[in-house]
Amino acid sequence: MLRHPKAVSVLDDLATGAFREVIDDATIGDPNQVRRVILCSGQVYYDLAAARDERNLQNIAIARLEQIYPFPADPLRALLDRYPQTADVLWAQEEPRNMGPWRFVQEQLQPILDSDERVERMLHYAGRAASASPSAGSLKRHQQEQAELIEEAFAG
Repeated sequence: MLRHPKAVSVLDDLATGAFREVIDDATIGDPNQVRRVILCSGQVYYDLAAARDERNLQNIAIARLEQIYPFPADPLRALLDRYPQTADVLWAQEEPRNMGPWRFVQEQLQPILDSDERVERMLHYAGRAASASPSAGSLKRHQQEQAELIEEAFAG
């Protein structure tokens, strides 16, 4: 990610900006048209954003959790309130299901989704299946799993 062309900040952000625990999707023109909010952390954001642009999807927001602990419940609640209550909420991660932040995020985020009594909402997961190893061990297999993760994140 050190040399990724999209992983950059302008000098003004560094001089006058501040750390944000949650980064909303700045590309969404009309939040009311969003049908899915994908939450993620780290490098997978750039893969998801590239796939969304390639597919020309305007109704999927991709937001980033830059801080997982302590969990940013209030900023995340504010982010989710920006989108329709009927929008799916999904966590995407590169790590296998039994690794990475999935379980912690699920425990913290599901109560936020449950707090709105008007609509029953479940947090969905897109990522690798549970595994004894953190990586596939093969570049070809890794690329296949990454493609499946991306497809799962955007599929209905």
